[in-house]
Amino acid sequence: MIKLAVFDWNATILADVALTLQATLEEFAILGVPPFSLAHLQETFEIPLSHYYANMGIDPERISQHAQEMQETFHRHYEAGVNRTRTRPGARQLLDTLHARGVKRVILSNHHIRGIKDQLHRLKLDHHFDSVLANDDIHGALHMGKQARLEAYLQTFHIMPGEAFIIGDTAEEVAIGKALGLQTVAITGGMYSVKRLKAAKPDVLISSLHDLIDAIEEL
Repeated sequence: MIKLAVFDWNATILADVALTLQATLEEFAILGVPPFSLAHLQETFEIPLSHYYANMGIDPERISQHAQEMQETFHRHYEAGVNRTRTRPGARQLLDTLHARGVKRVILSNHHIRGIKDQLHRLKLDHHFDSVLANDDIHGALHMGKQARLEAYLQTFHIMPGEAFIIGDTAEEVAIGKALGLQTVAITGGMYSVKRLKAAKPDVLISSLHDLIDAIEEL
C-alpha cells in the first residue's frame, strides 16, 4: 500500500519548462554560448549541474570562474517570470486523489525552499504537501543532496521503501528511487527527452499527470 508520494517540483508539478529554457539561455549567454532549443536542453540537462556543463562541452574552469554569476542570472530571470506559470494539467486532480486516499505528499527538489513555498502559496497548493525537501539557497543545485534528504525523511517517518513512489521529469528521480527502493515514475514533457527517460528505466513512464491517477493502483 502506498503511503507516500514524492514529487519533483520543476517541470513535474509546475509547468515551467519554457521559463527554465529562457533563464538558461540568459545564464549561458554569460559564457558566450549561442541560443539553443528546448530539444537540445532535453538532451544535455543533468544534475548535478557540473555534469550538465560537461555535456555542453564547457571548460570546468570557465564555470568555476562564473558559477555564482550564472546561478544568480538564472534565478533573476526565472523569478521574473515564475508568477505567470501554472501547474501541469492533472496536478490538482492527482493531489486531490492522493489526499482522499490518505497518501502523504512531499516535494523533493533542487530548487530553493523559499521559492517553492512562495509558488505553493500563490497556486493555493500549500495544504497539499506535508513537507518541502529542497535547498536553503539558490546555489544548492551545484551539489547532490536530494537523495540524502529523502532518505532522512523516510527514516524519520518510518516509511518503508515499498510504501512510497517518486515521480520526476529527469533520470535523477529515477536513480534516487531505485537507490532507495521506491517505485519510480517518470513524466515526459519536462527537462529530459523521452529517449533519455526510457533509458533510465522507470517502473512507470507517463506523459500526463492524469495518467498517474490510474497507475497508482498498480504501484
